[in-house]
Amino acid sequence: MLTNLATATPRDIDTQLMALAMQELGQQRRLSLATEEIHRGAGDRQSGYGRRRDWGMTHEDALARAQVAAEKDPAGTVYPESARIESARRGLQRLQDTQVALKALEAEAAPLHAEYRKRPWTRYWNVAGGHVHSDDQCQTLHHRGRRTPLGWMPELSGLSMAEVIAHFEAMGSGRAVVLCTVCMPDAPTELFAKPSDPEVCSSGGTSHYSRHPKFPRHGVCRTCDATVSLTSTGVLRKHMRPEPARMVIVPAPEA
Repeated sequence: MLTNLATATPRDIDTQLMALAMQELGQQRRLSLATEEIHRGAGDRQSGYGRRRDWGMTHEDALARAQVAAEKDPAGTVYPESARIESARRGLQRLQDTQVALKALEAEAAPLHAEYRKRPWTRYWNVAGGHVHSDDQCQTLHHRGRRTPLGWMPELSGLSMAEVIAHFEAMGSGRAVVLCTVCMPDAPTELFAKPSDPEVCSSGGTSHYSRHPKFPRHGVCRTCDATVSLTSTGVLRKHMRPEPARMVIVPAPEA
């Protein structure tokens, strides 16, 4: 816990907030388990398939019924009823413990958020395999109506764009880093690129090919003439350049 927020660095504050957020995520998972046990304790069932499964009762109705079930004595009851009673008791206790833990985390994070509002600083987020953003509400962070998952980078909090560039450059040239030019209009489009493999064809991931005459899901690369399978989006898969044919020189017969 930071003792003096007024002198704490943005990186220290955001690192602490990140740690609290991870603890909150764990408690939210416990809350989901508590909700499931409460519904089962209430005698509720789910309908649907896969991830689209819904409970028949509202949370309020299930909570009320679980509270009634928890007051019963499981001794002498048959198995299905005793199991519901135990599930209701576990769910209610876990719900209470989780709510207490979440309130404690919220109280611990409150002064950290207040310090940020008092003296706002730069923050950065990254997309896995994509750009680094300085705005978590960037207009580019949506694809087909769905929000793009972000990873917070508290180690960069408070840094200017020039300092962020220096940070990534110090990491070495083995990692490609691209700053979002929508969030940061003055940012370079690419700090450094991954070293290219001369044996890998540059047409991978493109439509630079001709249809294969015999295999409909394959194409003939126009760069290296290799026969390559296509992805579900109709582009060439990443592929190696074929080895050049070796010319064999046959010596002339002796006269």
